[in-house]
Amino acid sequence: MGLDLGNYRGLPIVEHDGALFGYRTALLRFPGEKFTVICLCNVASAVPENLARKVADLYLADKLQPGASALVPSGDRDFPDPSKFAGKYLDPRTHMMYSFTAAGGNLMAWGGVLRRISADKFYDLESNVITFVEWDHEGKARYSR
Repeated sequence: MGLDLGNYRGLPIVEHDGALFGYRTALLRFPGEKFTVICLCNVASAVPENLARKVADLYLADKLQPGASALVPSGDRDFPDPSKFAGKYLDPRTHMMYSFTAAGGNLMAWGGVLRRISADKFYDLESNVITFVEWDHEGKARYSR
């Protein structure tokens, strides 16, 4: 809960997201640019985080770095296809649901391509590490890194 500090395509950001009773919101602030996007949605299936970033992409196009690429160095091409990570996940810390999709050999979320670190680790759009861990039917990790 509260404000999250991060980085989006090379610019510092402050953001906050929320959901209640099917309503979803996202606040995305670029303090250095004095630019804020607020997205309010009244349908539970909306992803306002993606929509806010798309608006920022349009208005700040000349200040943002190119979008991330999931391509890995030539010596690391033995990583498994990221489509096995596509799906909906519950973050046990925040109790938020996140959706990941795969297209063209890339794992995607929040309207962008996630950069791959290793076989099961990716950077989110703010350079935080996401680790995919496989769980068995009893809730115990089958593997973890």
